[in-house]
Amino acid sequence: MRRRATLALERVTKTYGAGDIAVQALRGIDLRVERGDFVAVMGASGSGKSTLMNLIGCLDIPTDGRYLLEGIDVSRLDDFELAFVRNRKIGFVFQSYNLIPRTTALRNVELPLIYARTSKAERRRRAEEALAAVGVADRMHHVPAELSGGQQQRVAIARAIVTEPAIVLADEPTGNLDSGSTAEVMQIFARLNLSGRTIVMITHEPDVAAYARRVVHIADGLLQSDAAATAVLSA
Repeated sequence: MRRRATLALERVTKTYGAGDIAVQALRGIDLRVERGDFVAVMGASGSGKSTLMNLIGCLDIPTDGRYLLEGIDVSRLDDFELAFVRNRKIGFVFQSYNLIPRTTALRNVELPLIYARTSKAERRRRAEEALAAVGVADRMHHVPAELSGGQQQRVAIARAIVTEPAIVLADEPTGNLDSGSTAEVMQIFARLNLSGRTIVMITHEPDVAAYARRVVHIADGLLQSDAAATAVLSA
């Protein structure tokens, strides 16, 4: 039986500008990501992969076509509704970690739950569980400056999963890490995926993409290929 799609893009286009200066960043993308999948999106600079990430992350909406996230037609939402979806259904992990500098790891992870008006006791419990899941429970009372790059990214992953989102959307999550920290962070993503997390990851590194189940290549705003990835380790 086919698993339920977590997200589906149907003939999605994205155009910036108008008339003679119009630039079509995406040109009819069809992409389906099922629950529990792990998809790496690759492409050269200017290929459209960043635009695709912005659409999947509800940071922008398509010019044409449909984007369904857990059955919700995101293409029709207003700014307030998009913000709600981003907070409840998408966990973001960025290359630069995006942690609040003078705030503890625990408080950084609690932040999405504060926005969601979760009770203090509940958000503390869930934040501690998320930090434990990524192996930095012993650093929860430290601020980002007291953490290594790999530890900061682990905290960012904990923040991304604490709301139990429909998808974890990672944008070049190992771009600022050395090879050892890269391997550790990708093993965390692999374990999260094995536990049922749905992950979409933007990357330009083939060794990182190899941790995914599928690798999608974007070029000139078009989906060029969509194939199974070769795992580089078993988590």
